[in-house]
Amino acid sequence: MNNFVLSYDPLVATVTPGQLLQYVKDSRSISSWYSPFMGTYLLKSELSAWQLSEQFRGVFAGAAFMVAQVWPGATGGAFSNEVWQWLNGVVIPPLPKSEATG
Repeated sequence: MNNFVLSYDPLVATVTPGQLLQYVKDSRSISSWYSPFMGTYLLKSELSAWQLSEQFRGVFAGAAFMVAQVWPGATGGAFSNEVWQWLNGVVIPPLPKSEATG
């Protein structure tokens, strides 16, 4: 399973946050997701970054966005232990319901 970060500017995006959330929830190629703050999703998928970005190209309809692979152990920041375990581990622990449902 590959980890990715999807980043976009919600103030200029052609898709609403609700529409994007629905797309992420419905996507068969995204096995789980976490949205830590506006304009950012952490995604798990079997696809490559290029394949996943191609799927989002139509969703953003010309607006700027980025999909980048996140390598386990090669990231840093301030998230809860559960999020780091989710990103770096083989076993996906449950995230708080208010933060993720994917």
